[in-house]
Amino acid sequence: MPQNGVQVAIATNQLLANLIPLQVLQPAVCWLLVSESMAKSIDVFGELVEKKCPDTQLVIREGLPDAGAEKILDFLLSEDEAIKQAHPEMAVDYNATGGTKLMAIIAYQVFSSDPANRVLYASTERNEIEVVEPQGEAPIAIELANDEETYLLAYGLIRRKADSDNPVWRETAQSRKTLTYYLAKNCQRYGNAFSLINGAASRCEKSGTKHQPVTKIWGEAKALLNRLNDESLLQWSAHEPSQIYFHDRAYLTYLSGGWLEEYVWITAQACGFDELSAGRDITTREETKKNIRNELDCVITHNNRLLVIECKSGQFGLNDQKDSDILNKLESLGRRAGGVMGSALLVSAQPLNRVNKGRNQTIYTAERAKLMGVAVLEEQHVSALQTWLETWRDTGHFPSN
Repeated sequence: MPQNGVQVAIATNQLLANLIPLQVLQPAVCWLLVSESMAKSIDVFGELVEKKCPDTQLVIREGLPDAGAEKILDFLLSEDEAIKQAHPEMAVDYNATGGTKLMAIIAYQVFSSDPANRVLYASTERNEIEVVEPQGEAPIAIELANDEETYLLAYGLIRRKADSDNPVWRETAQSRKTLTYYLAKNCQRYGNAFSLINGAASRCEKSGTKHQPVTKIWGEAKALLNRLNDESLLQWSAHEPSQIYFHDRAYLTYLSGGWLEEYVWITAQACGFDELSAGRDITTREETKKNIRNELDCVITHNNRLLVIECKSGQFGLNDQKDSDILNKLESLGRRAGGVMGSALLVSAQPLNRVNKGRNQTIYTAERAKLMGVAVLEEQHVSALQTWLETWRDTGHFPSN
């Protein structure tokens, strides 16, 4: 398509579905059809077009009916005529990626009726733009990769600082890589012991003290405490088993579950992703002034897809509300940040399903997460993380475990 062409698109919450074809083809005009329900997304889309396609004129055409086939058809026929009158010399591409199914079907009928027009569909799984009409044309390669900031902005999220932005954080994570991998490899062995140390470190952090009493130490907990003592992350001795001493408050985050976040970050580094961050603070556009922030444990962007990972080393099934909050946060942020081109993964050092002895019932957290569209990697499978990440990198999907 020549650079002076018009690209027609229907506004959608999945802004990248409309942005990527503009980035690839860089038309002179983007003719955006906007329904009432999509009006709020226009400001963000305008920012993205200005940033990524500075030579493209964005023409916003409001009034597309949200429902009613005849009303939609009348509107689109009118817009087709308006485009021909405004740009009679320009070729027209219709990007069929956005809008509802009804809108897309009717728009296809309208814009494909002119043999000079093309109908396009962006497929990020195959990293190409398919030419639906005219038939027989080769797909157009998507030879670009949007960065994390653009991806998050496309879904109304403002990127703030990340732990991995700090060179000291990165150097520290690398320096204890051997211990981190040891913990990840032994999740099944140390699961309950993780909870013991998590709790002691968390209480210590909240109280500002350097030691915490513990009431019960068993075999695997002793083995883990001895290993952490040898690594100088804490002080514990079988001669004084009821006390755990923490040398440095800087170690508390690591001991209360930060090691799992570091493991995910270190493992992801080996996969060659386009962009990777750990401990990423974000806020929604609506909450920017209030400075209300959420943290994403790990964010990966690759081939115009995004992956949000949540890391948990503590037990599930002990507090229903807490479990629900974790899953709802990951599902909500993962869906909002990733849209149809994103994925969410929960990495848990302990099994998600637990027997609640008080109620004599099993809490099926893993099944609930999967029903919410969140992939799960738990306990003994945590050491397979690199394989999972590489599969997602290459296919956009996770293997089944």
